[in-house]
Amino acid sequence: MSETSAPQRRRFFSKLLNGDNTAPNRAPWHRVPEVNAGDGDVLWSGIVINNTLMVVGDEGMVLRYNGESDSNGRLWQPMEVPAQLPLHGIWGLTEDNIFAVGWMGTLLHYDGEQWQSLRGGVIDQRTEQLCCL
Repeated sequence: MSETSAPQRRRFFSKLLNGDNTAPNRAPWHRVPEVNAGDGDVLWSGIVINNTLMVVGDEGMVLRYNGESDSNGRLWQPMEVPAQLPLHGIWGLTEDNIFAVGWMGTLLHYDGEQWQSLRGGVIDQRTEQLCCL
């Protein structure tokens, strides 16, 4: 995280958690090297199902963490997704039925094996608003 964005983000999340927004350094933030996010990248949302954490963020980033290393020794495993747009939300009840939503009407579904694009909405070129199908 860059020096200019870190205090602003801390204040933002502090407000969300009803914390003291004048003391942004109450809880130290630490970079997780293997997450591979650059300065300015944001992880927007996460979900925990059966001791597995999945987080979504900018550039179609989906990361999975379950405490076990993959074949490359990574604890945070990047997942392949069919979209490179920012993902802002993730929701599901089981590890084989998870949905992620994002920018420009992006809607993805994870079936336990792979992420697939769903056609759930498009941006109307005339009105620039989301249209549900």
